[in-house]
Amino acid sequence: MHEFPGNRRRRCPGSVSRHPQLGSLRAAPRRLGAFHQIDQGDTSMSDDQVNYYYYLNLIKDQQRVEAFGTAIGRTVKPGDVVVELGSGLGTYSFFAARAGARKVYGIEKGGIVRTAEQLARLNSLAQIVEFVEGDSTDISLPEKADVLILENFSSLFVRRRLSEIIQDALERHLKDKGRVIPEKASMFLAPFTEESLWRECLRLEDTGWELYQLDLGLLRQMMLNSPHVIRAGAGSMLASPQFFKQVEIARPSEFLFDVILTYRIEKRAILHGLLGWFDLQISDGVCLSNAPWNADSTWGQVAFPLAQPRPVEAGEKITVRLSCQRGTIRDDLWWAWQCTTQSGVSESCSLHGLPFQVAEFE
Repeated sequence: MHEFPGNRRRRCPGSVSRHPQLGSLRAAPRRLGAFHQIDQGDTSMSDDQVNYYYYLNLIKDQQRVEAFGTAIGRTVKPGDVVVELGSGLGTYSFFAARAGARKVYGIEKGGIVRTAEQLARLNSLAQIVEFVEGDSTDISLPEKADVLILENFSSLFVRRRLSEIIQDALERHLKDKGRVIPEKASMFLAPFTEESLWRECLRLEDTGWELYQLDLGLLRQMMLNSPHVIRAGAGSMLASPQFFKQVEIARPSEFLFDVILTYRIEKRAILHGLLGWFDLQISDGVCLSNAPWNADSTWGQVAFPLAQPRPVEAGEKITVRLSCQRGTIRDDLWWAWQCTTQSGVSESCSLHGLPFQVAEFE
């Protein structure tokens, strides 16, 4: 099988090494809540219930957790004040405390805060780690931090309100010349072929979109105009991936983009869509990626399906456009993507899951 340059998993020294100060954390006892095995993308069930399945799935990602743990152990100095945004179970806050932080503030707006507080007591860290429930942009802390930690990213890094949250944290929660974990994110895109992945995005394709004597064809259009989180293999890519944007988290800028990329197709196939992911530099020498060749990542990748899959030939040049812009309702992100091949043009836009042409999106 042809292997594109860089398809092997890239490791920075120490990217998944175990830091001696991290130790082990005891899990919360069963009495803390029920185990809800539902969609892991949904972090809450109701005002008084927590989707523990989501958080347990995150903490089981040993590669990601240990990489962040290593970076925290190298970055946090004795006596530091640390702020973690979106602290969840508090894992990284606990790592910071064990690395020598004088005080750690874990900010989390979900009900998982109460579980994190109990975990802090169980692990004898409650005197150092304090959890604050609420939105970080609404909270005022008694002191600024030497280190800011955050990890609440989408499978292509950008997500709703991310730049606003980071900008606010840098201005109000972090000292001048404070350190940020992670340091930067680099985004990549590649065309892919795999009918099973394309059908996974559609879910009901095998039914003809007719169930219970109902015509559900509109839902097909909505699914084809929406990004999807999937798990793809490196063998599904039709061309070498291309880097298209880098974000330095300590130097906030607009995370939105509108890029045009050109690819040379490697083999004859059906082009089913575009595949996106990001590489994360967590700290100097500690890196992490959710690229297709990293099967261990819980992030997966983002698939942008083509409304009309296109045949492509080896050596054919295709042009791709990918846009991510801010919406006008609830600060949602609007995605638009377009592929131009020898056989035609396919374009989609995710304005609340409804079909739009790229020209309308602009």
